[in-house]
Amino acid sequence: HAVGRGDADSARREAGAALVCGVGFMAIAGLVILSIPSQLARVFSTEAAVIALASQLLPVAAAFQVFDGVQGVASGILRGLGDTRVPMLLNLFGFIVVGVPVAALLAFPLGYGPVGIWWGLVICLVVVAALLAVRVRSRLGDRLVRLEGAP
Repeated sequence: HAVGRGDADSARREAGAALVCGVGFMAIAGLVILSIPSQLARVFSTEAAVIALASQLLPVAAAFQVFDGVQGVASGILRGLGDTRVPMLLNLFGFIVVGVPVAALLAFPLGYGPVGIWWGLVICLVVVAALLAVRVRSRLGDRLVRLEGAP
């Protein structure tokens, strides 16, 4: 609505509120995951090996939550601005150029296994979230304009 009105101040304020809500919710989810990883694992399995591995992975997933919240909300803001191509390219860069190689490096040569794969995904999400946040900031500058051809 603020974008349609051309109200850059309201659009920035609403985008900021959305990011705070998204990150806040995901931080709470992350804290829950971090505080009871083995109990959460037991909800899904009774096998000791599965619970042990899940208990190692879930704290990493807790960190994952916060950055996934940023990238999810930032993607939604950009979609609302009609900006879908650049965010797609930023995600491709983050996942293919950063995430996959870092995950593979951590998992195999450095020997961290599944935990390394998950840390690679966290690093990827940090990069993607930062890039999308910069894109949101630049798109919500003083001159607020929807992209041509946007629905």
